Amino acid sequence: MKKTIIISLLLASFHSVAAQISQSLLNSPNQQLVESAVKDAFVVLQQDYQLLDTATNTRYGWNHQELFNSIYSVGIQVKDGIVVTDRFTAPWKYDARYQSLNNAAYRPIISRTSYCAIGDTAMVGIQYDGHCSFPVKDDHLLFIDSVANGRKGLSVDTANGTKEGWLVWLVASDTTLTRDMAPSIVTYRYKLAVDSTVTDYQLPKPSVSGHILSGIYVVPINSAIGVLDFRLIGVAYPNDDKWYIARVSMQVTASMTSSTAVEEEEPTMLLTPITSPATPVEDTGDVSQPENKRKKKNKKRN
Repeated sequence: MKKTIIISLLLASFHSVAAQISQSLLNSPNQQLVESAVKDAFVVLQQDYQLLDTATNTRYGWNHQELFNSIYSVGIQVKDGIVVTDRFTAPWKYDARYQSLNNAAYRPIISRTSYCAIGDTAMVGIQYDGHCSFPVKDDHLLFIDSVANGRKGLSVDTANGTKEGWLVWLVASDTTLTRDMAPSIVTYRYKLAVDSTVTDYQLPKPSVSGHILSGIYVVPINSAIGVLDFRLIGVAYPNDDKWYIARVSMQVTASMTSSTAVEEEEPTMLLTPITSPATPVEDTGDVSQPENKRKKKNKKRN
């Protein structure tokens, strides 16, 4: 009887210690350090766009608004730029309003680009040139250097070899992206053999509850005495219900791509003109003011 009690007590003690160890690993100071260090790398991006009537060079908004719609996405800040998805470069592809219009006579044009930190709601306008995007992984991920504006982001680790790093997932309870969404960060230790001949790596299925908005793989680096830095190895992207890490290299500037939109034909009743068709409109991505207003300002300067 005494032996049974002792064994039971030992087992109970063992399970308690194991549970404490498990919880300690799950919420370790290292994990909290990673979250604190990399959370600002994630940003909410807002793309406002208008429609251009290719026959009359008239710009249109929706239902007497200056823009046709605003679409949100998540980006990763790196040195001198942001890694984005095609939800940023071609937001109309993810807009039900544009899909329902289905009219090839109207070409979508980015009118304003802005961003804010995760958890913030004050959007800050930034420059964006749709002709300056460089592929990181096909059309899944692109590097945009024209939105950097001197902001600081994660440095990129270009060294090969076995990495003892962290997978960092940005997770939300809802699939709808908005400027005031409040996602959580989930981190896991992950070992990865990085090879110069491999550009992307398949990941184990993420064990998270909720909808994954974005993900990165970072490694700790002692950048100076007593200074621990985290550097970016790659950015996660989904493909056929699987997740991959695409290695980010600053040599992505080797080939440029331009984002264009070609679509198809119907309900135009709520399209309302916002520019004069007097002069052709260049697709510069900067159409925050109607064309006729800009012409008046130019006359005053002259």
